[in-house]
Amino acid sequence: MLITVAMLSVESIFYDPREKREEERTSINHFTSVEGDHLTYLSVYRELNELLEKRKAENSECKVDKIMRKWCKDNFVNGRSLKHARDTYRFRMGFNVSSCANDTLEFRRCLAASFFLKAAQRQMDGIYRALESGEIVHIHPTSVLFRSKPECVVIFDELMQTSKKYIKNLTRIDDPLWLAELAPHHYKTEE
Repeated sequence: MLITVAMLSVESIFYDPREKREEERTSINHFTSVEGDHLTYLSVYRELNELLEKRKAENSECKVDKIMRKWCKDNFVNGRSLKHARDTYRFRMGFNVSSCANDTLEFRRCLAASFFLKAAQRQMDGIYRALESGEIVHIHPTSVLFRSKPECVVIFDELMQTSKKYIKNLTRIDDPLWLAELAPHHYKTEE
């Protein structure tokens, strides 16, 4: 979870060069999680970490910054943002850290418990409504869930107002009862 917090503390992880849009989409699809943006960010972080650990094990003479810069460029990742996220994660102030490994269910439940006030549900007409305010919201085009428009509850961590209200940094909550279970003081189930 701390990696995700670090990744959310920076500006956009991906960059979108107009002249290489198709290459960029293909590259991002490599990291994309069907469960949402938070797991996509985690995938980016973990893949870079694996590469750096592998290079360390090979006793590579290349500097970490040089490897990271090349990897970020090749994968259309904002190197400055990722470096800042890595620095933020390393400065975790003595927290004991355990990993969820590949248990995305537990990870998403933790996100639901954290962002229970920022949930939106797809309506019968295909639009999303924020559960807290009842406002109509739209998935931001930069979200990995933008094209799929999941028919479930999503949690988000940013609401952005332009000509429309957009939600960014989303994760699917496949079972809406999670919210009632994880935040019973806020969501009630109908008996």
